[in-house]
Amino acid sequence: MTQRRGLFITVDGPSGVGKTTTINALAEEMTESGLAIRRTAEPSSNPIGTFTRQNADGVHGHALACLVAADRYAHIEHEIGPWLRAGDTVLCDRYVASTLVLQRLDGVPLPYLLALNADIVLPDLAVILTASPGSSPTA
Repeated sequence: MTQRRGLFITVDGPSGVGKTTTINALAEEMTESGLAIRRTAEPSSNPIGTFTRQNADGVHGHALACLVAADRYAHIEHEIGPWLRAGDTVLCDRYVASTLVLQRLDGVPLPYLLALNADIVLPDLAVILTASPGSSPTA
């Protein structure tokens, strides 16, 4: 028996660039096309993700990188992986690209971040939204 695998799409970018708006538009369009869509975000709504979100201002560097990676692995185990195996399309608001940018800015070495994320599920499509510094989102 062949196991179905859904499509995994991630959307990363700075705050306010339109990640959620883009994911909502994609989800609507794909749902209208008959695809089963699952929306999610990182940090996840799992206990590790909730803890990470609540403590992100007080935890930095290597410790925060470890929390983010732990949440990502739990997210894959409990949500992303099962949904993909069921054949669903998963749209994720923030994923590894955000980690590589934000945690590098926090002083965590790239080899360390890559090692922490070595066993993640890679997206089929990674979309990175950008904006000019100081630009404001348009309505």
